[in-house]
Amino acid sequence: MSHVRNFLTNLAATCNVDRAEGDVGLPEILVPIVALLLLMAVCKVPVMSRVSGGEDKAESTELIAQKTYAPYLHKYAELALRKRNARYLEWGPGTSSTIALQYFAPKNGYLIEHDPQWVLYHTRHILVPYPQVHFFLLSKFSRQFKWRERCDYSDLPRTWGKKFDLIMIDGKNRPQCLATAAAIVKPGGWVILHDSFREEYHPAVHEHFDVVDGGLRPGQNPEDPDEKEGTAVLQVKKKPVSIWSKIKTQWRLTQ
Repeated sequence: MSHVRNFLTNLAATCNVDRAEGDVGLPEILVPIVALLLLMAVCKVPVMSRVSGGEDKAESTELIAQKTYAPYLHKYAELALRKRNARYLEWGPGTSSTIALQYFAPKNGYLIEHDPQWVLYHTRHILVPYPQVHFFLLSKFSRQFKWRERCDYSDLPRTWGKKFDLIMIDGKNRPQCLATAAAIVKPGGWVILHDSFREEYHPAVHEHFDVVDGGLRPGQNPEDPDEKEGTAVLQVKKKPVSIWSKIKTQWRLTQ
C-alpha cells in the first residue's frame, strides 16, 4: 500500500484548496479515490485507465491530439491571450490541458473531471507543475454533489459567476456542456468541441453556435481528410438585429 500512500501524498500537493472559488478540497478529492481503490481491492477488479492499455495508450492520446484538436487549441489559445486576464475552462482534462496551460496562467485555468481512474493514472501528472490550477472532481462517489445542491458536472461553471475566453469540451454530457458553454463564454470567445463528428452533439451545436473553424463532418480537416473524430471551433450565434433596433441606433448616431 506504500504506492497508494505516496500517490495520495502527491495528489494532495497538486490540489489547490480555495473555498472562496469552490475548488476541490483535500477531503473531497480523496473520498472518490479511496472509495474506488477499496472497491477495486474487494472486487479484485483490474485497473484500467479511461484509455485502456496503460502507458502505450497514454502515448496514443497524444498522437490523437496532434491529429485532431491540438492545432486548433494552440491557435485559439494564442488568440485568447490577446485579451487581458484570459480564462480557460475544460470539461475532461487530459493532454489538451497540457497544451492550454502553456498559454493561460494556472490561476485562470479551470478543469472539471468525473472519472477518478483518469485522475489516478493521467490527470494527476498534469496537475503537478500547476498547483494554482482550479481542479474539480465530480464523480458518483464525490461529496461535492451533496455540497452543492442540484449542481452537476455540466452546470457547475454557472455557479462561479465567471466568463471564459476559451472553453474545451472533451468529457461527458457534451450536449449539456455545450448549453452551459454558450452561457459562460465571453463575447467573441471560442468553444472547442472534440469528437465533433458525433451526430448526437449536432443539435446542441446548431442551437447555440456557429462553426467558425474545423467542422462537423468528415473530410473538413485539410491536414487529415481521413480524420475519424473531428474538432469544431464554435462561437455563440449572433442575435439578429431587428429593423426597429437599427432605426433607433441610427437615430442616436445623428443626434
